[in-house]
Amino acid sequence: MKSEATYKAGQLMFGEGQEAYSVFLILSGEVEILVDDKRIAIRGSGDIVGEMALCSGQKAPRCADVRATVDTKVEVLTKEAFWELVEKGGQQTVSIVRNLIRRLQETTRLLPRAE
Repeated sequence: MKSEATYKAGQLMFGEGQEAYSVFLILSGEVEILVDDKRIAIRGSGDIVGEMALCSGQKAPRCADVRATVDTKVEVLTKEAFWELVEKGGQQTVSIVRNLIRRLQETTRLLPRAE
């Protein structure tokens, strides 16, 4: 199932530790991703947030807070709708995979280097 939602600037979309039931496709606006109240990333129109907890294949909690920095409109996809989209394949699935890889690369760059 898909629906649309609007978040006001400063409004929390979801919090770290919450159970994941859906993903969010940002239609307009911008959100910040926070871990321990530190901004680690900003996402905008066309980006997906909230997919990491669903992609683990386990009942995983959210790993960050996501908050709107400006008024933001999103398309909300339930867990089931998200997996239907992935299973269909095509350009949307490629985009999801590319986003996940990009985020893994960004996170890897943040890790301390072994000496």
